Amino acid sequence: MATTDSESSSAGSFRSALSAMIEQSPERHPIIVGLVAPLGTKTDRVARAIEDAATHFGYKFEAIRLSGLLDEVDGAPWKPLPKRGQKDYYPDRQNAGDTLREKAGDSALAALAIYKLARMQQERAETPFSY
Repeated sequence: MATTDSESSSAGSFRSALSAMIEQSPERHPIIVGLVAPLGTKTDRVARAIEDAATHFGYKFEAIRLSGLLDEVDGAPWKPLPKRGQKDYYPDRQNAGDTLREKAGDSALAALAIYKLARMQQERAETPFSY
C-alpha cells in the first residue's frame, strides 16, 4: 500500500518523538508475562527465551512461581510446604492452593501475585534505574 507524504511525515515524527522519549527516560516500564501450563509441563525453555528477549532490550527478568507464593502466606493453615524437587511437592502445594481458595476466594492466589508485583515495584522505585 502506498503512503502519502503526510503519512510518512507523521510516522517519522512519531519515531522521532519515541526515540527522544526513550533517550530522556532510560528506565523501562515493567512487562508482565504469565505462563500457565498443566502440571509437569516443562516451561523452562519458554521462560529462558522470554528472558533472553527481555534482556536483549534492557529489561531485567524475574520469574515468580505462584506456587512459591504459598510460602509467604502469614498464618497459613497448612504445614510447611516441600521445596521444588522434594517428596509431595505437587500434591501438598495443590492442596494448599485449594485451601487458600476455600478460605479466601477463587482469586486469592492472583491477589498474592499482584501484591508481590506491587512490592517488587516499590523496591525498584527505591533503587533508581534497577531495570
